[in-house]
Amino acid sequence: MWRGAHPPMLEPMRDTPGKQQSTLGIAVLYLVTSAFTLAKVIRDRQEAGQIVSRVDQARLEKLLAEHDPFEKI
Repeated sequence: MWRGAHPPMLEPMRDTPGKQQSTLGIAVLYLVTSAFTLAKVIRDRQEAGQIVSRVDQARLEKLLAEHDPFEKI
């Protein structure tokens, strides 16, 4: 565990003025939230595609189950 005022990953920012540090902090928070939002959107689109695929597969299985190849047309 570190003993300084800042964690080791922020050591290069030690000499940076407070206003710049807060701006960089907000930028990092924005970056992290944007990454999570993008990941959720991609996941939701994939899940929506899987649901449509399942519905189509169920319709096909029902159609094949009801089909009698020996029935006269």
